Amino acid sequence: MDWLAIISPAAVLGVLGLLFGGLLGVASKKFAVEVDETVANLRQYLPGANCSGCGYPSCDAFAEAVVHNGVDVSGCAVISAENLVKAGKAVGQEVKVSGQKKAVVLCQGTRENSPPRYEYEGIHSCKAAAMVSGGNKGCRYACLGNGDCISACAFGAISMGPGNIPVIDFEKCTGCGACSRKCPRNVIGMVPMEAKVVVLCRTQERGRTVRQACSRGCITCRLCERACPTGAINCDSGVAVVDYTKCIGCLECTKKCPSPCIDLFGPETIV
Repeated sequence: MDWLAIISPAAVLGVLGLLFGGLLGVASKKFAVEVDETVANLRQYLPGANCSGCGYPSCDAFAEAVVHNGVDVSGCAVISAENLVKAGKAVGQEVKVSGQKKAVVLCQGTRENSPPRYEYEGIHSCKAAAMVSGGNKGCRYACLGNGDCISACAFGAISMGPGNIPVIDFEKCTGCGACSRKCPRNVIGMVPMEAKVVVLCRTQERGRTVRQACSRGCITCRLCERACPTGAINCDSGVAVVDYTKCIGCLECTKKCPSPCIDLFGPETIV
């Protein structure tokens, strides 16, 4: 057996391996990207969801912006209260832990409640549908039901419910706000978890005009406003608005609303 024929290729491969290994080692030193320790330290406290709720495409990009551009670390809506405090210390920012918010579809404009003015057959997108005569719903402020919010949610917290109105899973919702920003009708609101009630309507019309467009819309009758013992409800904008700092959860507004469009807030909030 010719051992030289066996050993020579193995030796050549070994030498080449050492040579290329050495070159890679030199290259890794020469072209190494410096890691900012502050950014790396902050990054460990961010959730890593890359949901873009902060306005940046990724958690890494947000961490860079916080460290190098002075962006408020509280801009991450998904971070836990515990990690927010740690993140603030990591970058030398004083943070104020605020209550978590949940997304809520502030509309009851199902096909039954707000019959369509015409049948939309275009691109399956709320944004596209809104461009065609202001949308096909009877109420021009209503949810269009094409699911742009569903595709925007990185946590799978939204599904299409009965009547073509999205339903939000409170257990999965992180309050990042991506769905709210995606909605062309602004019918997804971010409501603080301590809220007791929520107004499921965003119309700016009044009285008969609302009733003709949707059977569950706010008609600005002000009965809820007058019934509230703490002055937590105001209807001047054309729709009932709740001041959650004043609301005590007495539920008098829900009893007086004739539509009804004021409901309990929480996982049981449904259309």
